Amino acid sequence: MNSEHSVNDEDLSRLLQSWRVDTPLPPRFKEGVWRRIERENASSPSLWQQCWEVFVGRAAGLLRQPVGAATYLLALLIAGAGMGYWSSARFANRTEETWRTAYVQAVNPYSTAPER
Repeated sequence: MNSEHSVNDEDLSRLLQSWRVDTPLPPRFKEGVWRRIERENASSPSLWQQCWEVFVGRAAGLLRQPVGAATYLLALLIAGAGMGYWSSARFANRTEETWRTAYVQAVNPYSTAPER
């Protein structure tokens, strides 16, 4: 630092301690500050909204690129195939159970259906 313009720390401390603001605040200053704070809070989105906007913006940016769109379609295809397999397995189990019950009742009409 240039020695000509340097100020002693003690001198600076005394100067800062002696500094006083005598100008009064404008009328209803505090009310105006609180009104501005309320307006800012009302207009600013929540953290979740901001995160969602960032996510949607990035997803839209990825979908504009051929690789991103292909990846998205592949993910949908895999998810759809998985859901279809799961659904068909449940349906097959119910159908098999129904056929077994029908066969047992055909062989022995006095048997009762098993409880589920």
